[in-house]
Amino acid sequence: MATATTTFWKELSKVKNLRRRAYFQWKNEIENLKIDYSAMTEDDFIKQCSKSWMGGKITDKEFFLRNMERWESSPEYKRLLFLYQEDKFATDLLAIYSATKKKAIEETDSQAIKNVIMLQGEIKKYRKSIDDFQEQEEKEDEDDGLII
Repeated sequence: MATATTTFWKELSKVKNLRRRAYFQWKNEIENLKIDYSAMTEDDFIKQCSKSWMGGKITDKEFFLRNMERWESSPEYKRLLFLYQEDKFATDLLAIYSATKKKAIEETDSQAIKNVIMLQGEIKKYRKSIDDFQEQEEKEDEDDGLII
């Protein structure tokens, strides 16, 4: 679970078909460093996918979109979707924690207090698994593969 952020973007970058990669981001309203797919209309998206670096002009918009919709039932698309949802989990967990903590403090609600304590444990476990993943990534980066 903790590797979701890194894994999602790594896996998305492995999608060789640039139009599929763009479609996933557009369909799920994802903003990346270069393009805000969340703000695109269908026509904007088609224009983006018609650029030369993405394969050139799309002549049949309906065929293209049906093809992309079919791809949604593929294991590749579903895996990306699950990874994306995991990626959003950390943000959701922190938002839930903040709301629950506010209720616990303002209303001194005993159930909210118990939930805050439980969520603190979940946040700690999540952070620890991220730390473990980063440590493993650093070890892999240090190993350049040369045999001495």
